[in-house]
Amino acid sequence: MFDFLLKYRHYFIPLFCFCFVGLYFMRNISYGDEILYFNTWRREPWNTIFIILTYCAEPIAYTLIIVALMLLNWRPAALLLGGIGLLTALVAVYAKTIYQTARPIRWFELVGRLQEVGVVPNFGLNGGYNSLPSGHTMSAFACYGFLSLFLISKGHTRWAIGAMLIAAGAGISRIFLVQHFLIDVVAGAIIGTILALGVFFISTKSKYLNLDSPE
Repeated sequence: MFDFLLKYRHYFIPLFCFCFVGLYFMRNISYGDEILYFNTWRREPWNTIFIILTYCAEPIAYTLIIVALMLLNWRPAALLLGGIGLLTALVAVYAKTIYQTARPIRWFELVGRLQEVGVVPNFGLNGGYNSLPSGHTMSAFACYGFLSLFLISKGHTRWAIGAMLIAAGAGISRIFLVQHFLIDVVAGAIIGTILALGVFFISTKSKYLNLDSPE
């Protein structure tokens, strides 16, 4: 286990930092304060940056990454990434059906504090009861987490770190865009991480896939 952690430290260090900071603020700030914190930040260029980061966790991003992996002749990784996308979607729908918690804009409305929330202009807000966990964050940490592990196994450490930074940015974007609370994002990151590690670990045991060997 220690050898695995050491080899993939460029994946685990950003992951642990993100989760530790998230858990720290969950414990030390009031529910909803994370949404209000970003009020003064909701302006350009941050609006556009975080919208792009959110799109990085959507199906179009999966598709582009899969195509890139295919073109680089990394077909097993591409197929596994497609499978991760489908698995993530199923888990997200199931989890949201169980918990049915109010989205931020709905919650602030219910508690009579809607006027406190600043929003990004012309960006649609989901006012439903499907906040926990964040599907985008789950998708980001599953997709880019798996991609990071795979890239490290091929010796591309810098790209692996970049993938994890995109995952973290996608998670933060969900709070910035008033789509999710911090607890939703942390939960999504943890579930996405479990999916990424699970698929990668199983794939390394396959002689056909052979993902854990350097080029």
